[in-house]
Amino acid sequence: MDFFKNIQPVIFLILPHSINIFNSMQKHTIIRAIFTVLFFNLLVSMYSQGGYLVIAGGGLQAGNSDVFEEIIRLGGGRSAIFGIVPAAGGSPIQSFMGFREILMQYGLNESQIKLIKIATEDDASTEEDESLWIRNAYDTGVCSDIASCTGIWFSGGDQMRVTRALLTKEGRDTPALQAIRDVLARGGIIGGTSAGAAIQSRIMIGGGSSMGALLYGISDVYSEEEVDGRGKLFLTQGLGFFPEGIVDQHFDRRARLGRLVMALFKSPIRFTLGFGIDENTALIYDVKHRTLTVKGKGGISLLDISNASLSYERERPVFRDLYLSYLTPGDSLYVETLRFIPGKNKVNTRGREYYQMKELPCTGVLSGAGFTLNDLVSVYLIDNKALDKIFQITFGAQGDGYRLDLEKEESTMGFLADMPDDEKYSFWRVKMNLIPIQVKIMDIEKK
Repeated sequence: MDFFKNIQPVIFLILPHSINIFNSMQKHTIIRAIFTVLFFNLLVSMYSQGGYLVIAGGGLQAGNSDVFEEIIRLGGGRSAIFGIVPAAGGSPIQSFMGFREILMQYGLNESQIKLIKIATEDDASTEEDESLWIRNAYDTGVCSDIASCTGIWFSGGDQMRVTRALLTKEGRDTPALQAIRDVLARGGIIGGTSAGAAIQSRIMIGGGSSMGALLYGISDVYSEEEVDGRGKLFLTQGLGFFPEGIVDQHFDRRARLGRLVMALFKSPIRFTLGFGIDENTALIYDVKHRTLTVKGKGGISLLDISNASLSYERERPVFRDLYLSYLTPGDSLYVETLRFIPGKNKVNTRGREYYQMKELPCTGVLSGAGFTLNDLVSVYLIDNKALDKIFQITFGAQGDGYRLDLEKEESTMGFLADMPDDEKYSFWRVKMNLIPIQVKIMDIEKK
């Protein structure tokens, strides 16, 4: 691709000299062999890009130019060819047309955007029965269409439909899924939003809510009563493009901290990192260098359970010593070493906190405190001189609930980008516990 074109002059410049060195080593077999391996690995590493992932947390708006311009840039720019896989949607054709229109707004033409006909649901608004497209995961023509692309995009909907279409009954790759992996291996891009984000990890969250997961645990099979009704967590096999941990989407809007914690501890494959992606926000992952950056309007919650513990009290899980971080646009992370780099426009707030609030916000429609998790941590803990520890409680009608404890440590960092009408906080390494509680509500009115 473009990278290989750029290094070609370098390769051809050093190649004659390398051959001369190689020939002078004819009598030194071992040295010659070592030189051959090193030189070959150099060429391979220079040629291989490894590709990119764009994992969007759902609610991706057409006006989010930071994300869409990055999608197109990583996909090849003006020469990009995108294939859209609408398998997650209940109306596959409409899902395709909606995303095609957005890509065209950002400069691509119709011929650069292909419909990859893989789906499980019929679109009632069309004459064709799209539910038959599930067979196309084995179709050579569809695989050829995928192979011609520089980028593949998975639309939103139900992630279970995608895995049903692209994995065999034994959990192996269909020919279409292997063709998609080849796009990534060639240096292309694989992206998706909402359900298209959930499928990216090896272990996929198929459904459930935070309180349902904490109070009722794991469902062995996907059922509307257990997963949608009680909110039990359902884990299953994902497509495994993203190797670093478990991904969850709509993270801020749907309060999914609890279910991501449970997913990490209950995953059949051991992962220590969880990535909760906010709406209208994307995690950009460089496969070769194992780095991620943030684009969009929200942020990414990073959960680290490498030193955490799980115990049980009255059959309820107790989680201690987790670490929560929050990355916002401009921030980056070297995943292998967990080296966090705040955005260039962000100022360290530790030691010069702005707020001095001792009272925590309560919840409910009368409080006027419509805080997300990250608003709570940023304002009441990170940028607050008065408190080093905060907590929040959540409980249901019967009083069963959980207390979330959050604490600053010496290693905790906070950064603020103070932009007009949009303060962006990032923070790093806040200690976190999740403790089960029982709440009793008493009316103090005299009877």
